[in-house]
Amino acid sequence: MPRAIISLIGISLLTRNIEALLGENNFNEFASTFLTGYNKTKHKKPKDIIKIIGPEEEKKLTGYLKDMLGPPNLAEASAETNSLSHMGLQQGDILYFLSSNTLPGKICAQALYRYYKDQNLYGLKEPITIQYLVKDTFNKGLREFTHRIVEIIRDEKGKGNKVIINATGGYKPESIYATLSGILEETKVKYIHEEFDSPVELPSIPVNFNLSIFHRNATWIRLAIKGNKQAYDKLPKELMDLITFNLGRDSPFKPLGEVLWNAYRFAISPRGRKFPDVGLIDKLKPEHQKKVFKFIEKWDSLWLGDQVPQMVDHEQSHCQDVLNLAEQTLLPILDKDENFLSQEELYYLISAIFLHDIGHAETIDEHDNILFPEDIRKRHGEFTYQMIKKKPRDFGFNGFNDEAKLIAKICKYHQMTYGLGNLPEEKNGIRVRFITALLRIFDACDRQKSRAGEEDYRQMRLHANEREKKLYQKILEQMNPRGRIKEFIESKIKFIEKQEEHFRIHSEISLVHIEPGRLDRRWTCKIIYHPIKKRGKIREFENYINKELNVPSVKETLADNSLKFEVREGDPLP
Repeated sequence: MPRAIISLIGISLLTRNIEALLGENNFNEFASTFLTGYNKTKHKKPKDIIKIIGPEEEKKLTGYLKDMLGPPNLAEASAETNSLSHMGLQQGDILYFLSSNTLPGKICAQALYRYYKDQNLYGLKEPITIQYLVKDTFNKGLREFTHRIVEIIRDEKGKGNKVIINATGGYKPESIYATLSGILEETKVKYIHEEFDSPVELPSIPVNFNLSIFHRNATWIRLAIKGNKQAYDKLPKELMDLITFNLGRDSPFKPLGEVLWNAYRFAISPRGRKFPDVGLIDKLKPEHQKKVFKFIEKWDSLWLGDQVPQMVDHEQSHCQDVLNLAEQTLLPILDKDENFLSQEELYYLISAIFLHDIGHAETIDEHDNILFPEDIRKRHGEFTYQMIKKKPRDFGFNGFNDEAKLIAKICKYHQMTYGLGNLPEEKNGIRVRFITALLRIFDACDRQKSRAGEEDYRQMRLHANEREKKLYQKILEQMNPRGRIKEFIESKIKFIEKQEEHFRIHSEISLVHIEPGRLDRRWTCKIIYHPIKKRGKIREFENYINKELNVPSVKETLADNSLKFEVREGDPLP
């Protein structure tokens, strides 16, 4: 198998040769040939001399250094030749040289390139010059540097080649980010010190980069990149440490943020499909975008009074995940068929995604009856409808008009409790049943560990549930309530007992994503779930999704709109 070796290029080839010549009588001859502006008094050290190298010396110096290479002193000539000499280069190996955009860096890279090309043994790529790796734009340069390395790794691995990063040369920050890129891309990183007789392979760092935080906030990130301050303010602190909100910048990402964001984009782009730089919200009309941003702005207050905090997340992060699943499905389809959903239908779908679960904050039904937790859970779609109907302006609507009523109905019927057949197929140009069926599928697919929180949170939540259950049990024992009060407390206990199983189910699945593909005139979308561990199919997930897909009205509605979903198990993801 051919090897692709990515070498970081510094300027040791130049400094070592200058240093060797400085102690010899013929240095003045070298200086007069290659160094315009050399002053023996001012320029006493290699670093002083390197500073005066200008464009007029570039071609001459490149040729001179290239001629200096070769046996028997190849290994001693530079850090790069030393490392490559000890890697046992083989015929057919592919060599990449990455240098900074400084003149000395480019001279060294070109000299090495010309030398190895003359050997006629290796697949040589033209030296890659990384722009902006200078003081004033160094962060931008690091972003480009990591982007190019990852791009090469994926391209070569896609061809079936083994990839090695040779991190011996170059700036120290380059070595750090090259190593980080290698870890994320599961690529070997090698290094050799000048006193070593062979390269060492840098061990993997036992650090788990939790890319799910990007998954949960992908829409906010995309909007923040485009200058939306409301979206930026929604980001958790961990992401704010990786992103700088500054409208005038070429990229809002800090270098590490760029590395991790691109790793996430690649991780969820199956078969190399390009991760979309636009989301479904970007496809809305400006007036619809403003309404969606109102939901974002009001989100925290919409959820005040949540009556079922004992459950996995049903709030903002859940809605973000549902929107991500909708984007994975619909963006590739809309790229091929822009009429698959109209802008208005997209607006109704996105609005319902944000609002469908707010019924969990309701306390009494339409007859002023106190709601038990299990009632809220079973009928939260209906209560969402009631809440929008009661106070439509709180949700950004101008009264309970046709728009508000239709969105409220889509929210209500997102639950299997309510038959899809009770909705009109189409109203005011909106395919109501189809939009509702899509919401049902995307909502059902969000059975991912992110909804159950990190392990510490899960344990704290379950412990809090257990304390709450014991409190209600004590009330039953010590206060001996009767009638509806007793029923209410018993329902609380029963509901809490169910949540441990609810958390467990979600915690078994690392990630769910959807891959659409076209077959004849129909789109077939694979719902792929990745278990935490390889332990056979997670029947609970498959049964749950298939139950939703096989509801006759859902199945028929999807088929009528040339859409089909299938469930598949993916590789385990920790």
